[in-house]
Order: sequence, then structure tokens, then C-alpha cells
Amino acid sequence: MVTLNEAEFDIAQKCSLFSRISGDDSIGQARSYMHQIFLEAPAPWVFNFVESDTVPAGVADVMTEVAEANVDVNLLGALPDDAYSQDGMRHLFYFKRPEEGLFSGTEKKHYVLPVAEVAGAVRAILLERDTMDQFAQYLQDDEDTREMFVCTHGARDACCATFGYPVFKKIRDEYADRPELNMRVWRTSHTGGHRFAPTVLDYPEGRYWARLDEGWVESALYHKGPLEAMRPHIRGLSGLGRLEQVVDREILLREGWGWIDYRKRGQTTIDGVTNTDPLWVMNVDGGDVRIDFEAADGSDKGHYNAHLVYDGVVPFGGCGKKLGFEQQYRVTSMERVSD
Repeated sequence: MVTLNEAEFDIAQKCSLFSRISGDDSIGQARSYMHQIFLEAPAPWVFNFVESDTVPAGVADVMTEVAEANVDVNLLGALPDDAYSQDGMRHLFYFKRPEEGLFSGTEKKHYVLPVAEVAGAVRAILLERDTMDQFAQYLQDDEDTREMFVCTHGARDACCATFGYPVFKKIRDEYADRPELNMRVWRTSHTGGHRFAPTVLDYPEGRYWARLDEGWVESALYHKGPLEAMRPHIRGLSGLGRLEQVVDREILLREGWGWIDYRKRGQTTIDGVTNTDPLWVMNVDGGDVRIDFEAADGSDKGHYNAHLVYDGVVPFGGCGKKLGFEQQYRVTSMERVSD
């Protein structure tokens, strides 16, 4: 673990390279939004994607209304691709976290819309859901298709372009057309956590991968290989809260790759208060997590109980950002209980 003070810190260094040596564990850093949208828009993108000139007219205004209505949403970009894009149309991917019950991923809806219809569709999805039927003609029948989003947003952070693009290129050239993967791959805008570049988001599961260099791509795509070696690359599952993601990684390492297909839901208890929605925690001494689970075929069900403790802070920064410190949490006990 690296220790230093702000006066010693070189803000010009690559934030991703510094994070790798500082002890900055990526787990627990997947974003847990109720609504996740990826919108196709050509380059160039500005620092804040939605303000880019290439984003269809009206979308930025709708997102302002969405923010005022306190809708829990994240909107990211997706660059056009010759194999996927259609003239005069835009892809819009909408992933929703299930509100009730166990889940193995998000609920996916994929639209291919005329440019003029995009803002209206975003409004319908986020603010006027009873009007979504008017866009049904643009809905695609591909709920099972996997969408991989690789951050290459260099206008936001240099590491995303430097380390993200080679990984996108590898997945696009070597894996995207393999029929057994049933997958598309897209270049996306800032996903948060640029210090974990290359960052890859795997939807509709909602799995976030960190520092997914070219040598680790095949394991992530095929869900195979030694899992302990993947520990530094598992950033978290977006449907779970921060401490729940830490526990979920330990369960994945114990149960094996098959855990990804299990339906699950977590809850976090801190100081006697239980949160059933994904919780982003800061400045706590630890907590208790319960993750209920069920195999896809119903043959195995139960729950895990785990206790976590605060494990100190580690430094991060670079790519022009000042020195900061991130809290870390560690599982100290974990028990599997069968129902």
C-alpha cells in the first residue's frame, strides 16, 4: 500500500496506473442506479456527455426535468458502430433494476429510434411511463443479447482512452461476432471510476469489471478460468449496495462462475437500521449484509450472512486530479444458510 501526502503527489501521472499500486480495491464501486440508459450519439463528446452537440435535441432538457424530479438515473453515451448503426436512427438501451424479488440482472429494453423521437422516448421511460406504448414499434426483440460497454471517453479522463480503447478493439475484433456469446460491444462515455480503467460494463447483468486488460477479457466474457485471479477485476454488481458488492465478490469466489446465474437480492444493516435498497455507504465502521439467493432452476436456495469492517483508506488521484483517499471494507465472517 502506498502512503504519501498531497505535497508529494504528482497529479500528472496516470490515475489508473497509480490506483493499481496504491492498494485501491475496486470492489463496491459499481453504480447502483434504478434506471440506466445508454444512448447512441456520434463523437465528439464533451466532458458531460448529455451536453454534446451530437446528442439529439431535447434530451438535455428532459434530463434537467428528470433531475428536478429526483429520478434515480444515469445516462451514458454509445458511439455508433458500422455493424450496428442505422442511418437516421439511434440506439437507446434502457436497463431497469428490478424493484422486487430476486434477480440475476436488470430488465432490458432496446429501442432503435428516429433521431427526432429520442427525447420523447427518454421522457416516456423516465417521467411518463404510461406513454411508452407509442414507442413500441421501435422496440427490439433482443432481451437476451449481451451488451458490453467499454469506457473510452478521453475528454473525461485520459486513462479511459489510453487503456479503454485497446480493450474495446480486442473485444470488437476477436469476440463480438462469436455466436455463442450473443453479444455486441460499444464504446461508452464516462462510467465513473476512471481510475479503474479499462472499465467494462456487462449488461443486462449489470456486472462492472475493473482494470480489465486484454489478458483478462476472455475470462470475463466466457465466465471461465481461475476466479481468484479475477479478484482485482471484479468491481461489483450494479443491483447491489456497496457492502453487498463486497460480499457478492466473496460469494462468487467461493461458489464459482455459476453464481452469476443465481437470482439474488441484498440488504445491509448498519447500526441496527436495515436498508433493502442498494446503499452507498461512507464513514461507517462496518455493517452486516444478507444476500438471499436461488439457483435459476430453483434447486438451490438460501441466504448468506456476512459481517464487514472498515479497513482503512487508500490514496487515489492523477490525470489532473488531486490526491484523494478511498475507504475500504473487508469481510470478516460469512455463513451460507440453506432454506
